[in-house]
Amino acid sequence: KLENSGIRVHLDTRDYLSFGERVFEWEKKGVPIRLEIGPRDIENNVVTYVVRDREGKVQLGREGIEENIKEELKLLHERLLGASQKIREEGTHEVNSWGEFVDILETKGGFIHAFWDGTEETESKIKEETGATIRCIPFEGGSGEGKCVYSGAPATIRAIFAKAY
Repeated sequence: KLENSGIRVHLDTRDYLSFGERVFEWEKKGVPIRLEIGPRDIENNVVTYVVRDREGKVQLGREGIEENIKEELKLLHERLLGASQKIREEGTHEVNSWGEFVDILETKGGFIHAFWDGTEETESKIKEETGATIRCIPFEGGSGEGKCVYSGAPATIRAIFAKAY
């Protein structure tokens, strides 16, 4: 039923591993929803499932399982995306001076949104002095007019810098 409704499914039938070992392996892999179907579940026509980011197990009837699992996947996606966006927003700092740039790298880390004069020389010097490199130039918010955070030269590009860890 799940495969026919477009949900990717993997049946783990490895009987040489304990149930706990299999559960732990799939949790490490980040599987979004794990279904547990044992002999009693089959007998009672139910399915037990665990959602990656929630505590506890949920039991439901096998009828309509496709809609329930699709809804759980949609809600999980929304929660994970929201959490990820919040982390990104809280970890991105807009700076306009070299002092701010260095301070943010040393105290907070994360991403730094700053004007860059567009030269390889400046990019190399920033990397040499701080270890930060350009991660991307955003489509939105990647332009404007200002002064390069490092050289002070006129700049029209706002790049996102960060250190690789």
